[in-house]
Amino acid sequence: MLFLAVTLGFFVENQREHYIEHHRAKELAGSFYEEMRSDSANLNKMIENRKDKESHLRYLAKYFKDSSLSKLSASFYYRFTWGMFQTSYIVFEPKDGILQQLRNSGSLRYFRNIEIQKAVGDFSVALNNLKTRLERETFLFVEKNRDFLLDHYDFSWVMARSYDNDVLPTEALKRYEADQQSVDAVIRGLDKLDRIETVNHLDYYRAVLSSTRLGQMSQYQKASNHLVQLLKKEYHLK
Repeated sequence: MLFLAVTLGFFVENQREHYIEHHRAKELAGSFYEEMRSDSANLNKMIENRKDKESHLRYLAKYFKDSSLSKLSASFYYRFTWGMFQTSYIVFEPKDGILQQLRNSGSLRYFRNIEIQKAVGDFSVALNNLKTRLERETFLFVEKNRDFLLDHYDFSWVMARSYDNDVLPTEALKRYEADQQSVDAVIRGLDKLDRIETVNHLDYYRAVLSSTRLGQMSQYQKASNHLVQLLKKEYHLK
């Protein structure tokens, strides 16, 4: 009888621990799932914004190559600003708060599904690769684009349309496009501008952005989507 009681007690406690772990795993999976879904929606938007920025850079490279730089088209500074000055609208900052919490607390052990464990590992690698790549992009803008803008960009143009009127540049640019205004700015330091070097810089910047979008962002997106689907299936999430 004593042996039976001990065995039964052990069985009940084991079942209780199993229930608690499963419940905890579902809670963590739900939080992780929602964080990645939110991140995925933001990434999709940033990818579309990057495609838009890349089109502006393509236009600028062609313009600097064979167009008049003293008589600018009405769309030049609009595209110049989107392509070289504006960066916040393409900045993607991957969220990893829940993942860090899972790691630091050792709670990843609650995910007993081997496929999910592997997917979490793949997602972590893709996340780290993307973060490293985005840091390089930031370095490129700060070290290269800033110098070019200070030498050749007419900041009075964007100041007059945005900050002087307490309007963000993104909103000011949208208004400019809608109103089809004429350009009243110049390329600064035109006598020192090297067309070939400028075109090469614009093409390089576009290549970096495209490479990030098609490479690290795409890999991160696939890893995230795969993990989301596994969590949804395993824990019956909506």
